[in-house]
Amino acid sequence: MVAHVSGQPLTGHAVAAIVKRRTAAAGLPVEYRGHSLRKGLVQAARLAGVSDSRVMATTRHKSMAMLRRYQGQVGLVTQAASAGLVTQARRDQAAGGN
Repeated sequence: MVAHVSGQPLTGHAVAAIVKRRTAAAGLPVEYRGHSLRKGLVQAARLAGVSDSRVMATTRHKSMAMLRRYQGQVGLVTQAASAGLVTQARRDQAAGGN
């Protein structure tokens, strides 16, 4: 769970507002939302070979059908900015890193 500096859990609305402000500040042309992070995590985890059960435990998906919907466009991740993160994570893992 992600918490605010006050120690209180961040709400979904708070995460969405943070993502919107930070992407605008970075000058990104695409409007991202907090939900984009969740979908991106699911897709990157699939590419990295993380088990569905671990992903579902992290994202709190309750059904495999919904997880599959999130994974549906996993090929697009290879063209996304996060693709480099997956590649680097695999290199780190192969080198003995966490």
